[in-house]
Amino acid sequence: MADDFTERLARKRERLTILEAIRWAQNNYDLILSVINESQDVWMAKKSLQNLFGFQECQAQAIVDMRVRIFSKMEKDKISVEMDELQAEIDLYDKDKD
Repeated sequence: MADDFTERLARKRERLTILEAIRWAQNNYDLILSVINESQDVWMAKKSLQNLFGFQECQAQAIVDMRVRIFSKMEKDKISVEMDELQAEIDLYDKDKD
């Protein structure tokens, strides 16, 4: 049971990490599009995102997998809401842990 909880918490933290990168990409789409446009392939785009902006591999993958619709206001709002919910759950766990 504790292992299930720990695993769920780890997934929530990983999802939050990915959402942080997506939100950054939403706010800096000109940079992202420039990097991707100048890359020879997806692998190079991911490596460039990691090297230029310090993204983890999972974050860079999430960014190159993004669809254009993710830049809409509604999608940005959804990302913010999900991030807030995940952070609140993680904070609650961290508070109980202390």
